[in-house]
Amino acid sequence: MNNLVTVKIPGPSASRSKMQKKGWKCWCKNLAEVATPANNGYAYLGEFVSVDAVAELAVGDVLLHVDESSNSGIGVVQPDGEVSWEKVTNDAKWVGPLAATARKLLAMTPAERVRPKAGAAVAATRQASDRVLKALADLRDALVAEKALWVNNDPQCAGVAIDDALHHLSLVSRCVSDINDSPESEQTPV
Repeated sequence: MNNLVTVKIPGPSASRSKMQKKGWKCWCKNLAEVATPANNGYAYLGEFVSVDAVAELAVGDVLLHVDESSNSGIGVVQPDGEVSWEKVTNDAKWVGPLAATARKLLAMTPAERVRPKAGAAVAATRQASDRVLKALADLRDALVAEKALWVNNDPQCAGVAIDDALHHLSLVSRCVSDINDSPESEQTPV
């Protein structure tokens, strides 16, 4: 997986003059490894990437973005050119807190780092919703049939209709469970 995508690398949160006045830095690296122990920024090995600019990066690349005026984070380049931020900290002592996440990501293959496309999750949710709607329509039909049977004073047929209604209700419950069990992706921008 070495597909190159165009990625917008965020710049500093503070103005240029404030960054200069406070002596704050903002930088980004395409990480190759994190040395042990991670006592300072030099432990994060990789190539620098220009901030507040567009870069061509491979899908699955692991980025370290440090903005001393705001927050720092570890992210993964996704196929759509977005960066999914796996860990973000607003602590000035970002070196240690981000090391474990960076090491975990670097131990994976680039393909393992990439999140499933949101489109697949949307399609699965849409299918589950369609099943819920169909089950609800069937339940309504069964209840209408039950009402008609009670009106005609046929208790045996009414019992069958009630069983059908309960069966459709269990289908609705299963569909709702499927929707609730589907994975959700979280992204926290830096």
